[in-house]
Amino acid sequence: MRRTLLGLLGVLMAVSLAAPSAHADTTKIRTWIRFTPGVYLTYDRTATVTGTVGTYLPKGGGAPLADQTVLINCSNGGCPFHEVTTDAAGNFTVEVHGDQGIDVTAQVSDTDALEESIATTWIEPKTFAWLEASFSPAAIPPSRTTTLSGRLRYLGRDEVTWKPLPGRTIHIEGAGISTEATTGADGSFSKKVTFPKMPAPAFPMSSVPVEFWWTPTTTIDKTFFDRDATMSADVYPAKVTSIVDFGGLLNPSGTVTLKGGVAGEVNKLPLKIQYSKDGSTNWTDLRTIQAQGPFSTTFTPPAVPAYYRAQIVTADNYLGSTSRVVKVGTSVTSVGGFTASVNANHVATVRGTVGPSGLKVPVRIEYSSNGKTGWHTAKVLTAGGAFSTTLKTPLNTGYYRAEILSAKYYKGSTSRVVKAGRTPTRIAGVKVSATRVKKNTYFTIKGTLQRYLSGWKGFKGQRVRLVFHIKGSKALHLYARPLTGTGGKFTAKIKATREAYWTTTYLGATGYYAYNSPKYIRVTLR
Repeated sequence: MRRTLLGLLGVLMAVSLAAPSAHADTTKIRTWIRFTPGVYLTYDRTATVTGTVGTYLPKGGGAPLADQTVLINCSNGGCPFHEVTTDAAGNFTVEVHGDQGIDVTAQVSDTDALEESIATTWIEPKTFAWLEASFSPAAIPPSRTTTLSGRLRYLGRDEVTWKPLPGRTIHIEGAGISTEATTGADGSFSKKVTFPKMPAPAFPMSSVPVEFWWTPTTTIDKTFFDRDATMSADVYPAKVTSIVDFGGLLNPSGTVTLKGGVAGEVNKLPLKIQYSKDGSTNWTDLRTIQAQGPFSTTFTPPAVPAYYRAQIVTADNYLGSTSRVVKVGTSVTSVGGFTASVNANHVATVRGTVGPSGLKVPVRIEYSSNGKTGWHTAKVLTAGGAFSTTLKTPLNTGYYRAEILSAKYYKGSTSRVVKAGRTPTRIAGVKVSATRVKKNTYFTIKGTLQRYLSGWKGFKGQRVRLVFHIKGSKALHLYARPLTGTGGKFTAKIKATREAYWTTTYLGATGYYAYNSPKYIRVTLR
């Protein structure tokens, strides 16, 4: 699980796992911990996390808890295990550092007067990058050469100061150029470029944007910046048109949809839709639409199949162009990237992608006990493009597929068959190095986590839980979460501070059942 309830630094942190006894002391005061939301770990690798500790009042509401010790622990080395004390308003502050997400856990320990409370907040690495760019001059001179410059910065921890991002590659593309520049120590960049000769007699004062962008590529940059930094700067070449991304699709209803885009900084202009039966001769005007940028048109086709193209006729202030030719006939469907997984609640999640793009069709989710015969329908949904749906698993372990049935205007298809279910697990060979030890000395617990795959085999890379309860109490406490290694083996070193009963558990994972050991091992002091 991505977020860790309590990290381990060899320190005992107790978490009550059992329901309170019917004879529990009801005079204790209930406490609560709330973190302030909206805190992110910036590219400065640091963040200030704040929270409040309070108590529930007998008649409702709450009150801050001042001068209260709070145990703090962070995942991924974000902070050492330490204590902080709340101020008069019940507030506390934690400084975290790191280059990846951090779980910050705060705990008020159980005392004679207070009930224990625990809260965890996820500090996500997130920073805003800002890209500036411009041309000088912006209007292209007769030499068609100009200088572009800009700067790449990020917003610092104080959310006021912008700091440079040196050594990053800035991509520049548009108006016939495609190049790159690298930011310097102050985050700035500069590049002299020459535009190609424009196929027009003059440069009307209608701007064309040139796109600048920086894409995070290193692991650190991808962690802190979740999107590209983009910018557009205008130049003034002639108005040259082109039709891009032209394509067509026969819809399940029998109509045809054609889509594309008019490139170039132009106002709305007439766009002719033409068709031909052979794709090369006898082109016939079908309709004319007004287009600027992306366009789409739907109509009843004159024939199936047929060939289509879009055409802009040259006018006084722009050059015309013709799109590529596309054939539109019966669509051949596909279901790609099909997957299935089962969670701890026996709910299956199936995902896939319906093709071709833009086609929405009924998709039938089916299951089988052997993956070959006896297929049954589990669910039917309508999907176009990527889809995801959930269903209650009909079998502990089963095979799944997605199927599109053929219809009049498209051909059906079937996805690959995938197996999904939950595999049993167990913890075997749990032993302690000694059952009677001196106080404040150490002993070890060892064991093996196994999963059943045509026999019991070691299960590597999982977290098992080492828990204990003291004599005379049923409350379970978490001591450690050792990671299983080769062969599923795990070891935990324990400091003997009191007589206790120890056992191991495994909470399970996607595709695996949880396992709870019924056996406790008593370790006494001498």
